[in-house]
Amino acid sequence: MRDSKGRLIMAVGRASMDGLWCGQGMAHLLRLYGHRYDNPATTAANMIALFDAGNRGYGLSESKEVLGVTPPVKTIVDALALQQAQGKTPRLDLVLLSHQDEDHWTLINEMLDQVKLRKIPLEVGRVIAGGTDWGTGAKEAIKRLVALIPGEGAQAEFFFTNATDYGDPLTGATTTVALDDVLVRTIIANTPSTVSKKNGTSAVVVVQLGGLGYVLPGDATFQTLAMANTKLKAWPSTPLPSVYMMSAPHHGALTTMTKKKDGDNSDLGELIEFVDLTRPYSVFASAGVFNSHKHPYLIILTTLAKYAGSHEFPDPHDVIAYDGGQERWLLLEDSVQNVYTTLTGLTDPLPTADWLFDINDQGHFGTSARFFEAGVQAIIGVPQTSSTVMVDEGGGGGGDDDDTPPPLLLARDVLPGIERGFTVRPASILDSRVDARGRIALPRNVHLTGPAGAPLPPPRRVRPGIRGGGSGSSEELAR
Repeated sequence: MRDSKGRLIMAVGRASMDGLWCGQGMAHLLRLYGHRYDNPATTAANMIALFDAGNRGYGLSESKEVLGVTPPVKTIVDALALQQAQGKTPRLDLVLLSHQDEDHWTLINEMLDQVKLRKIPLEVGRVIAGGTDWGTGAKEAIKRLVALIPGEGAQAEFFFTNATDYGDPLTGATTTVALDDVLVRTIIANTPSTVSKKNGTSAVVVVQLGGLGYVLPGDATFQTLAMANTKLKAWPSTPLPSVYMMSAPHHGALTTMTKKKDGDNSDLGELIEFVDLTRPYSVFASAGVFNSHKHPYLIILTTLAKYAGSHEFPDPHDVIAYDGGQERWLLLEDSVQNVYTTLTGLTDPLPTADWLFDINDQGHFGTSARFFEAGVQAIIGVPQTSSTVMVDEGGGGGGDDDDTPPPLLLARDVLPGIERGFTVRPASILDSRVDARGRIALPRNVHLTGPAGAPLPPPRRVRPGIRGGGSGSSEELAR
C-alpha cells in the first residue's frame, strides 16, 4: 500500500534487535511493532523472532541461582508475557538457530520451562536450523519448539549445503522468511569447513526492514565468509541493505577467522573483504568474562569497526576485548564508537549489558542499552586498578578447558575511526558510507525501500535452499 505521495506504507513501523548477554553464548531477540513510536518497554510486539539462544561460561548459572531465571530468558519470556497481557497470542514467529553448538541453543529448554511455569500459551511459527551433525540434546530442544507449531505434521526446516538467497543477480534475491515487511535472507548457510566443522556451517543471515538491516553471522569462520563473499561479489551492486548492526562472527574469535593464527599479524583477508562488502555501522559482540577462548579479540573488533560510526549510544561506554599481541584482557574505557560488548567492566559484581538496535520504516535508527549486574562474583583475586596500572602476567587462558582468568590490562579506547556523531540520525548517514558499493544515496524525503530507483525485488515463493524434516528430506517448501 502507498500513500498519496506514492510512498510505501509498511505494516512494520519499528524493528528492535536485542543483543542479549548470555555469558559466552549468543542470542538475538527481534521484536516488530506496527508504529515507529511504539515503546518496546510498554507495548507488546506484533511479531517476535529469536536468532540463536545459548549460554556458556561465567555468570549465567550463578545468576539463575540468584534470580531464579537467567537474564536473557527472562527478557524473552517477558516479551511473550506482555503479548499475553495485552490480548495478543504469545508467539515466536520464527526461531532460527545458526548451527548446532550448545552455546547457540541451550537456552531454548530453559525458555520453554519458564513459559510453562508462567502459564504462557506459547505458539511457534517456524523453526529453521543451520549447520550439520546436530546432536541428540539439540534435536530434542528443536522437537520441543516444533511441538508448539499449530497444526499437524509440523517439522523443523534445515538448510541445504551452501544455501543462499543471493544466488542469482538476474532474478533478484529470494527470501528465507518474510515477517510482514521484515525480510530474513540468507547470505550463506551450511558451507563445508575444514577448520571448524560445526562453526563453519553456520547460517549467515540478513534481517531487513526497508533499506536498513542487521547481519547475524553466527559462528562463521573464514571459510564461511569466503563463500559469502563469493555470493555477494557476483552482484553488480550490493544486494544488501545498509547494515546498521553486525554481530561479531564467532563472538569475535581469532582462531577460526584466519588460515594461520599469528596474533595481530594473522591473515584476516576473508573478514576484511566481508566487512568491505557489508560495511556495518555498528558492531556487537557477546562476551564471556575471562573465557579461555579469549573472545572477542581486539584485532577482530577493530577489523569489524572499519566503517563504524560513533555516538549512536549517547554516553561513553566501556568495551571488553582480548589483546593478542600483548596477551592481555583490555578494558577500553569511555568509548564513543559504535562498538559494543555484553561485558562493560571487570569489577565484582560483573557489569553486563543487553544492547538494543532499533530501525524504523522511515530509515531512522538508534542504539540503547539495559545495564545490569550479573549477580555473581565473577572475578576472584583481581585487584582494583586504575587505567594506568597493569596486572602482572600470570597463568591461565591456555586451553579450551582452562577457565583460569588471564592477565588484565586496563587501557583507554584504542578502537580506530572515531568520528563525530549526530543528534538526528537519518539513513543518509549510512548511505554516505556505502556509495562505494554501488548504492545511490537517497534524498532525505524519500521513503527507504531499497536503493533509489531500484525497489527491492519481490520475494520468490519457493525457497530451494531449505528442506523440511530430517536430514534425509529434500522437498522444496512453498509458502
